[in-house]
Amino acid sequence: MISSALLCMYLAKRVLRRLLWSLTVRNSRSNSPKGFPNFSCDYVIIQPDKNIEAFMSIRKPSQRRNQNLERLLRETNSLLEVAEERVATRDTCPEFPVILIMGAPRSGSTLFMQWLANTGLVDYPTNILSRFFGAPAIGARIQKILTDPEFSFRDDLFDIQRDIGYESNLGKTSGALSPNEFWYFWRRFFPLEIPEPLTAGQLANVDIKTFLSELAALTDFYQKPFAMKGMLLNFNIDFLAKQSTGFIFVHLIRDTLFNAQSLLQARLDYFGNIKEWYSSKPPEYKWLKKMDPFHQVVGQCIFTNYSIRESLLRLPPNRAISVGYESFCCNPKKVYDQLVEALHEHDAGVFSKYTGPEKFSSRNDVSLPAGEFSRLKDVHNAFMSGEVPAE
Repeated sequence: MISSALLCMYLAKRVLRRLLWSLTVRNSRSNSPKGFPNFSCDYVIIQPDKNIEAFMSIRKPSQRRNQNLERLLRETNSLLEVAEERVATRDTCPEFPVILIMGAPRSGSTLFMQWLANTGLVDYPTNILSRFFGAPAIGARIQKILTDPEFSFRDDLFDIQRDIGYESNLGKTSGALSPNEFWYFWRRFFPLEIPEPLTAGQLANVDIKTFLSELAALTDFYQKPFAMKGMLLNFNIDFLAKQSTGFIFVHLIRDTLFNAQSLLQARLDYFGNIKEWYSSKPPEYKWLKKMDPFHQVVGQCIFTNYSIRESLLRLPPNRAISVGYESFCCNPKKVYDQLVEALHEHDAGVFSKYTGPEKFSSRNDVSLPAGEFSRLKDVHNAFMSGEVPAE
């Protein structure tokens, strides 16, 4: 008996073979027999960024990438690039709104995305879709073939995990259809490993037409709004907002003290120490980098949220929603209603009533040793009162 895993691989190979056939027919050379594809056509394998590879080397071994997977993903996405161009037209106006989750790192964005995915209100980048970062419109179709019960045949793929839980590890979820941060997709267009401000020159080189056309292709295929994390562009929201009126920004804001505590723990889990900088670099990064880790994480939260808030204040209310993490945990239905109202203003369709969890645990508990938490609290209070070292 053939296992479901083998069937999954077999189906995926067949889909890829058909796509390769179509793209090679299109690009066949003149000396090929009429109507016969030339499978020797050239393609360029997406190459890894050396700066990113250097950054990976300081991660704990448990946090490093699977290099065998990385090579196969680059090859596969390079092969699918031309096929993606055929599916993703040059329409740069997504039919449905795209919700972008913004906020400081460790502000609850993964929980929020897991919740949003479970509501059915939107579609979103899954762990499967993320593997097709260079051809998301193709990946969406492959995912549907493999996971949607509507397309199953005698339960041949019944054991693919479709449930979306509420557990994660530093933003990494488990399960085929669980939300993925989708950073590989973003990095195709924006030269960033972690969130930090891009210069006008860097933004001028962004292939924004392809970025928008691929998002448009996704919303066209799903026929509903699409939501994903957008924190990689925390400090360039103004640029994003100008590209499409269909972008709705959701700013998640967590209590600064517990957000900072979570950032210290993330440094320890990710690097094995609290001295290495983790994630978002606000405009004040060079100043903060001279300070101790406690000042760094508190300042990181404060200045990241300040930058986001200043940008969102320049947008109309139906494009900018601020959500307190603690308020969301206490009453997710209220946030759902806010999102539905914003989507209605964008004429995005009719949405069902909320049927999700009544509340979540906020996890705003003291997890640091008493002395370290006391130190963090003192630094937090100093920032709030303006008693921080001058630059």
